Amino acid sequence: MPDITMCNKTQCPKANECYRLRSVPDHYQSYSDFTGLCNSEDDYCMFMKIRPDDKIRDLKDIKIKELPKNESL
Repeated sequence: MPDITMCNKTQCPKANECYRLRSVPDHYQSYSDFTGLCNSEDDYCMFMKIRPDDKIRDLKDIKIKELPKNESL
């Protein structure tokens, strides 16, 4: 289980190489949309590079849970 807040920003330009998005989540995993913090203007400060020994998911297998409008991630 990754001990991080995972990202749900699947359309990010760094999505293919970001551990925060592609790691294998735990059953009780926290998520966030890092759009305001992780972008080209902020030099992708929340980006986490995938290491060779990391367990990751294929991008096509990542499905983001849709939350009701009154809930937050």
